[in-house]
Amino acid sequence: MALLILLTLALSVNVRSSTGTLLFNGNQNLLFEDASSACLAAFDTDLDCDVNIQLLSSDMDKLDFNQSQLTSLCTASCKASLNTLNSSVSSECGDYDFDFNDDYLSAVQVVELYTYKYDMICLTDSSTGDFCLMVEETWDITALDNSGQATWPAYTNKTFPDWYDDDNGMPAQDVDGTYIDNSNEMPTFYDVLSGLDTDWSASDYYFDGIDANWKGHGWPDMLEYDEYPLQIQCSECFLSQYKLGLESQWGEIYE
Repeated sequence: MALLILLTLALSVNVRSSTGTLLFNGNQNLLFEDASSACLAAFDTDLDCDVNIQLLSSDMDKLDFNQSQLTSLCTASCKASLNTLNSSVSSECGDYDFDFNDDYLSAVQVVELYTYKYDMICLTDSSTGDFCLMVEETWDITALDNSGQATWPAYTNKTFPDWYDDDNGMPAQDVDGTYIDNSNEMPTFYDVLSGLDTDWSASDYYFDGIDANWKGHGWPDMLEYDEYPLQIQCSECFLSQYKLGLESQWGEIYE
């Protein structure tokens, strides 16, 4: 429900103060119903950002930002004002939290989510200046493999703690003492997509997004991070996205 409210606030009529954009169009009380007045007022901090900043709670694949939109959004002044908002909310909201999908989420974490998504979409390749989201759209694993140019990593077996058979979580071993790869086989995107509810969600009425069949960068099987061809896996953009995801509490959830 909370994510639906975030989307609704973002898609309502854009409200700008005299100097900038407001993250929730001034309607943060709909999300933080029992927050203090000081906490609510903190979200009225002006953002010197393009209004698309309000959409960042949505799936990046749904948004499918283009070069022009990223250029307008990714500015030093926008990043600075996001940091100011974070400081203001941290100061005024403290440890205030609210019910979120049978758990609790703090107001500060909400701002951190937007900041993480902002930092992710604004990553660039330092050698070219190209936005990594644009670079990622050029990754075509099938074409790379068909051309004979794909260098597939050799060591991708996984071992995981085995708490079921060993109290200390030691991974399972075969009769020769070799650790067993007990990870589940990754499904194909076709298997996943065919099992999904294809009814439209609220965001489908506003965003086209990328083709669902392209979520695997042109490859039919889901790949773990370390299973991508080295031409992609060792690229600056791939590593930058992976690093940012590891450093944020939100990385594994959204990426």
